[in-house]
Amino acid sequence: MNHLRDLSKTKKVMDKYEARRLLAEEEIRESERKYRELYETVKDGIVATDLECNILECNQACLDMLGYSATGIKKKKCRDITPKKWHKMEARIVAKQVKARGFSDEFEKEYIKKDGTVFPVSIRILLKKDREGKPTGMWAIVKDITERKRAENALRESEERYKRLLEYSGNAMVVIEKDMTISFVNREFEKLSGYSKEEVEGKMTFLDLIPKKEKRRMARYHEERRRWGKAPTTYEFESFDKKGRPRIIEVTVAMIPGTDKSTAALKDITERKKLEKELKQRVKELRKIRAKLKGR
Repeated sequence: MNHLRDLSKTKKVMDKYEARRLLAEEEIRESERKYRELYETVKDGIVATDLECNILECNQACLDMLGYSATGIKKKKCRDITPKKWHKMEARIVAKQVKARGFSDEFEKEYIKKDGTVFPVSIRILLKKDREGKPTGMWAIVKDITERKRAENALRESEERYKRLLEYSGNAMVVIEKDMTISFVNREFEKLSGYSKEEVEGKMTFLDLIPKKEKRRMARYHEERRRWGKAPTTYEFESFDKKGRPRIIEVTVAMIPGTDKSTAALKDITERKKLEKELKQRVKELRKIRAKLKGR
């Protein structure tokens, strides 16, 4: 009798174990199904490779991006779909970032489609490991940035045309970046300040032209204008040119539409201010003379 009870208990334990095993298998299958669904429907391209960069598989987004079939892409190495000029850079990133720390920074390069078309992509590479933590391959998350590059090129061309117009402006003109670095000055600015393009562009900030007492106010104005797109602002400040000569400058700052950049038109009003001061002094003297004449 005891033997039968023991057999019954053992059977119950086995049944529970089998039920748990089946449940675990079902959960694994469901997890794999969800992973595969995400893998195939995500908009970014996903590439799986071994440690030698042989392509093992790609999701549908990547296949569409490259124009290959699922079987055709497996015959390729990463370098086969990458222009030669990027090979050394990518090998360096894999060695110094991916294999050293497990992932790469996002970087840009180009891919070659099956029909030979070359297009720009941004990539982030992740190291794939087994349960023991041993590297087994890599994942690459790929984005087609063709449209972004077109927009950047169009903006760059627009900026270049804009700068050509500024070059021949009658005023001293500068282009100010988001961080207040001066990225462009025209010839009139060189005449006004005594600084050359080589000394200013990419090396000085607009605040370098502003007296210390005005820097905080000017920085606040620049940030507000950049963030909220405020209308052009005109103000005056005292400054010195490269030779240390005092100047009174009138500056009008405006945002360049569609960018974080702004332009500043600078005008030397030192002589005008001097004449205004002399005129005020003359008026004051005339009033004194008139007052004396009335008192006689």
